[in-house]
Amino acid sequence: MQGYDISLRYSFIDNRIFEVGAGIAYHFSKELFYLRDDEMPDLNTTYLARWKAARFFFTGNSTIKQHAVFRR
Repeated sequence: MQGYDISLRYSFIDNRIFEVGAGIAYHFSKELFYLRDDEMPDLNTTYLARWKAARFFFTGNSTIKQHAVFRR
């Protein structure tokens, strides 16, 4: 199987607490399949499956930090 993804992403908001972004992407993959059967000796074939997709996406991340307090 062969495949690749290409994407571009831009962050609209990016600070210490959260990040919001959007982007576009393109995906391509292909795989060669073999069809064989011992009960059917004439069945000996292959086919190539190809997948292409374009997509738009939104992302979001948040950061939660815990501060530890050490006392002596």
